[in-house]
Amino acid sequence: MLRTITATLSLLILLFSVTYLVPLAISTYYNDGSYTAFLESFVVTVTIGFFLRIISLGELKELRIRDGFLIVVLFWTVLCFLGSLPLYLSVSPDISFTDSVFEGVSGLTTTGSTVLTNIDELPISIRYYRQQMHFLGGLSIIILAVAVFPMLGIGGMQLFRSEGKAPLKDNKLTPRIKQSAKALWMIYIALIIMCCVAYLIAGIPLIDAVGLSFSTVATGGFSPYDASMGHFDNTVKLITVFFMIMGSLNFYHHYFAVTRLNLGIYFKNTEIKVQMAIIAAITLLGLMLLTNTDSHSNFFDSFVNSLFHTVSLATTTGYSADNFSQWPSFIPILMLLAGVIGGCVGSTTGGFKVMRLVVLFKQGLRELKSLSHPNGIFSLKMDNMLIPNKVASAVAGFIAIYMLLFFLIMILLMATGLDFISAFTSAIASLANVGPGLGDASEHFAYFSDSAKWIMSCAMLLGRLEIFTLLILLTPTYWRS
Repeated sequence: MLRTITATLSLLILLFSVTYLVPLAISTYYNDGSYTAFLESFVVTVTIGFFLRIISLGELKELRIRDGFLIVVLFWTVLCFLGSLPLYLSVSPDISFTDSVFEGVSGLTTTGSTVLTNIDELPISIRYYRQQMHFLGGLSIIILAVAVFPMLGIGGMQLFRSEGKAPLKDNKLTPRIKQSAKALWMIYIALIIMCCVAYLIAGIPLIDAVGLSFSTVATGGFSPYDASMGHFDNTVKLITVFFMIMGSLNFYHHYFAVTRLNLGIYFKNTEIKVQMAIIAAITLLGLMLLTNTDSHSNFFDSFVNSLFHTVSLATTTGYSADNFSQWPSFIPILMLLAGVIGGCVGSTTGGFKVMRLVVLFKQGLRELKSLSHPNGIFSLKMDNMLIPNKVASAVAGFIAIYMLLFFLIMILLMATGLDFISAFTSAIASLANVGPGLGDASEHFAYFSDSAKWIMSCAMLLGRLEIFTLLILLTPTYWRS
């Protein structure tokens, strides 16, 4: 079985190595000085991939569910280090190993937190590469690998489950998991192309439009400019809002809406309706507060800014167009807390997902009914589907552990010398893969200590793997044969 795991890892690493070729070509075309960094990263990654492939030659066995968890964790850990290589080896930016790993983890987990300043002056290939990492992490390169490599068909469902992208029992896209993976990636690419075309029509240069479409649909947050989306006008912001929302919806709903030519799927789904209600409520609150300040010139600007930042944080994208940390009252904290919830399951967003919030709320209502009617039997339903008790218990357990880990991360960050607001919001930014925070974390994380950056890097990885995928490896039960 170890041979099968190693063989799978080798294929995933070799697939990732190919992705260096695009920024390598860009660096060569623009002669921006980063050619060597991408070439060396490519050689190192290919060497590791081929070495693992050679030592794993032989008969391969079918992957089990437990093997899927191990492969996903091992690959994401290795991927984050490999993804940081071009940033570390490049002359510009000239950053430490810790900073390069932080930036790499943030990019691949689609968190969007950054330690870089003067982004406008970076080599164009590096600026593009940061956003390409979002593209690979958004729907996950592992799902792409399932679609590309026939060998991974023996364990495709196990990898899907470990990634949190497995279709629901009654909601499979196609009979074969490989075709499901292809369908998901086709939808993902289609959204990115539409977003890119919209950006081009709005007047954004081609390479920036491509990079921004990666970041937007993947709900990542890296921008090729220091001002983030503040570099653009309201038209671009509204385009971004639309595609951030599209990236935050369940990709299975996109698939069925297209194949069945039925947009009503979006309007009938409880999870989507709750997500839109949260966004609408916070947008209106923000609008009311912003119209009473002098920081925005007119009502429309206030509306766009409120809508843009609400969607950006609620979808865990993390773009900014204004210093929202200076906005009045409780709105900045409320927007960040919306990011803790995140978007829909099966999307590119972070957070613990709206579905789990809905299930937890319904479970709470059921407990209240049970107190009033002890002998009553009450079932949980969502969209006319019965929610098994074990699912409700799993959701409650997940959110409980999520909250415990959040407070642990916050305390550890405070131990590094951060104040409460900076530590609290940095814990949100990393574990929920939101990106920005408040206080010292409102613009970038360049001045955080190395220990704080490593804590946040681990938290970003935990959040991307939805906690259980990583924590299950720490339990003695997992390692018992």
